[in-house]
Amino acid sequence: MQEVQSCCTRAAQPELTIRRLCGREALEQLMTSSRLPNMGCPNAGRSEEGHMARTIATQSAAVLPIGISRDAGLADYLAIATAALNRGFKVTPIHPLEKRGVLYNWNRNPTTTLSEVIQQAKEFPNYNVGVVGRRGVGNHCFLDIDADGVVDQIERETGRRMPVTYTVCSRPETARWKKHYYFKQTEFSVSRLRKEANRKDTTKWVTSDNTSLLMHPTLYDLKGVGGGGLVVAAGSVRKDGEVYTVVVDAPVADIPDWLVSWLEEDLAQYRSECAKERTARANSVDAIPSVERTARQETGDGSAFDIAESDIYLFLNWRAFQFARMGVQGKTLEKALLQQVEKFCAGGKRFAETDIGRRQIRKAATNKGLRFGSASYFNRMGEKKRATLCDGLKLYLPPTRKRLMVAALRRFPDRVTVEDGYWRLQRALAGTTFTVNGKTKAGQKAVREARKEAGFRTEQTAEGWAWVRGPASTT
Repeated sequence: MQEVQSCCTRAAQPELTIRRLCGREALEQLMTSSRLPNMGCPNAGRSEEGHMARTIATQSAAVLPIGISRDAGLADYLAIATAALNRGFKVTPIHPLEKRGVLYNWNRNPTTTLSEVIQQAKEFPNYNVGVVGRRGVGNHCFLDIDADGVVDQIERETGRRMPVTYTVCSRPETARWKKHYYFKQTEFSVSRLRKEANRKDTTKWVTSDNTSLLMHPTLYDLKGVGGGGLVVAAGSVRKDGEVYTVVVDAPVADIPDWLVSWLEEDLAQYRSECAKERTARANSVDAIPSVERTARQETGDGSAFDIAESDIYLFLNWRAFQFARMGVQGKTLEKALLQQVEKFCAGGKRFAETDIGRRQIRKAATNKGLRFGSASYFNRMGEKKRATLCDGLKLYLPPTRKRLMVAALRRFPDRVTVEDGYWRLQRALAGTTFTVNGKTKAGQKAVREARKEAGFRTEQTAEGWAWVRGPASTT
């Protein structure tokens, strides 16, 4: 009788049993309890968790993610996720071939209970596990080191040693410097770090293995300080077979203030470098005459496109928000983004032909943050703007200063002095509401943009600087 009572107790309290174990041990315990003989106990062998365990085991043996062979090392979602939960982490299943969450809103609603993990293991038995962080005091955040020497740089520039905290190496066999440093956010860090960040090395270029695009290599990622980010949990398996491994098994430390300050300054410097790079590219592309630019684009010359290969992702999201404000959505938005990438981005056609490229275009078009506009503004237009409409289709835009200057420049002789050029432009603008002042930076910039669009370059002569039509001489 006592034996029967013990059997009933164990079958009626499977959750208490599994909470004391972790991962596959828990699964085996549930399967064992589900195989107990009846022994006169109506509940023995019939627990819901026992049934789940048998289902998980069956699916693990039969269902593999697409692209994974049976000979490859497979992750054990139940074991890895349970171990992560035991450490107090919030988790989510991620694709075994890509480091992306597979559940909707994974960044806002990560998994925090064992019952959720058991349910997810039925559908994703061999998926990897992501540890999720999100902005907030006491929440986890992660410093993901991707390049050799970054930790040395931090310690050299701050005069401090990296704190002892829970640390995972993502490639312990081939790139031991690739590590995930786990931290808890503090009031200071939350007040200074507000967005996820991907810090790249703007002095180097590499070719992406996934899209074949030319881009800057990543130095480090800062994750979990904004709307939500993740790192791959220890025990997960890379597609090349390497296993994410704990290298510092210590409690998660608070992120130190000195590290927060260094990250803030370094990311500000990176944003400045990116802005300078984009300005230089814009000036370089604008200097190419339109006919020559079109010809070079047709040959695939990346230097003739407005958007660099490394900025395609940002451009996609920016354009998606622009089109959405005009009410473009669904498949129409996706097709429009595809056309924009191919037309304006270096390597755009090659990007659009890859699986990742098409997925990124679809992701931008289906972004839940898009706000779709309407046509209600048409009814609020004043009579003056309505007067510019013809037949309800063609919009006659009023002339701008730049358009007037470009038109005037195209009537200039092939060579004029700078002083003569400014005088001619001032005469062309006479009688309009526009003026141009060659002594101000704004005026000089406006003339420079109009001059380049009209096909003029600058050249220093014995009489001084002059505007000369056509490309620079190669002799």
